[in-house]
Amino acid sequence: MRPKVDPKIARLNAPRRAAAVASRSARRRAASTQNLLFRFARSMFVSFQEIRNVRFRH
Repeated sequence: MRPKVDPKIARLNAPRRAAAVASRSARRRAASTQNLLFRFARSMFVSFQEIRNVRFRH
């Protein structure tokens, strides 16, 4: 059961709650894109190292 909230207070709190949800989703989206970029850069770095190792071996 949710406690009864005064409509005036609810109207005041609604934008704040919406902003909090939006910022949370935006933060999650930014983290996921950062994670993708990091994984892409790491895979590029690993492939670059493998190419260098092959070149040195020959």
